[in-house]
Amino acid sequence: MSGKRKYPIDAGELYRLYWIEKLSIREIAPILKCHPKTLPYYFRYLNVPVRSLSESIQLAYDRGILDHKGSKASKWRGGRSIDKRGYVTVYVDPISPYHVMCRRGRNSVDEHRLVMAQHLKRPLLGYEIVHHINGVKGDNRIENLELMSASDHSPISRKCIGCKAKLELRKAITRVKELETLLQQKLSL
Repeated sequence: MSGKRKYPIDAGELYRLYWIEKLSIREIAPILKCHPKTLPYYFRYLNVPVRSLSESIQLAYDRGILDHKGSKASKWRGGRSIDKRGYVTVYVDPISPYHVMCRRGRNSVDEHRLVMAQHLKRPLLGYEIVHHINGVKGDNRIENLELMSASDHSPISRKCIGCKAKLELRKAITRVKELETLLQQKLSL
């Protein structure tokens, strides 16, 4: 009896199944009548190279095994979220003509930019700024949005400090008018 352990799996067969037929370890295990957790040991012992994680994931997408992006993802919540800056972001499908507006490495775009782009029927350019007229970042109605350049937006944002001061002023004026009306009604009694 030799000191070398015999393996019931042939290196050529393992290579053919994994690299040529492009099967996964879980698919190979029943064919070779072994447990999926033991296959990595066979790969190592028989010097059969393994795919990188990115290659494995890409292969799974190509074969339709994995399809968990966008609306098919388990944590899909309608494609809308609010980012750290307080803006509403929305998922944009990679085949959409507006996908070019997405931030690098993401499939989402600020909703106010997408609404303006759809209104103009073209993707926005990087230097174009969409201004919220009433200062409310979540109010993305087209009536509340205004397209401008950075130089046009700069004086506006300086005057009202991101339009928050402007919004607070409008609320205060409305409240003062309400109180004046109430006071006149009480004095007329």
